[in-house]
Amino acid sequence: MSTLFVGEIIMKVIKMWTIFMVMLLFALPVSAQEESTTIVKPASGTSPTNIGIDTAGSITQGETDWYQQYIPGVPQIVVDLDWYNNPSNSLTLTIYQPDGVVLGPYHDADDGITNGRIYLSLTDSNGEDLPGGTWRFKVYGEKVQGIQNYEFNVYY
Repeated sequence: MSTLFVGEIIMKVIKMWTIFMVMLLFALPVSAQEESTTIVKPASGTSPTNIGIDTAGSITQGETDWYQQYIPGVPQIVVDLDWYNNPSNSLTLTIYQPDGVVLGPYHDADDGITNGRIYLSLTDSNGEDLPGGTWRFKVYGEKVQGIQNYEFNVYY
């Protein structure tokens, strides 16, 4: 085999490899997607019409109450933990998405107002539906004198 023939083969391989790499570079931006995250912000206005959880409870210092609700993929979820205008007691709310993402814990002031209430809206950063499945909610008595009554609602 002549050196010229081997050189031509090597040049063809290099040319094909270069074309392949250029094509790969152009394909990457098309296939890359921005990762979706949940945006949590203070809720305002009217809540979605479906009521998932509508309950009242009571909690003491260091106690945990758990709630869960199947929620289909929806554009918005609103959570409302209200302990009746008693900001001297402190409750927290932690939200567990069906996909394993943990949001929180959230405190009274995280919705912009210190008033004995955590009122939050959850949406997707890409404008898509939030993950469907069983959502879990943890209410925790972080700093409670005596017994604190509360209402907990989830709308979607």
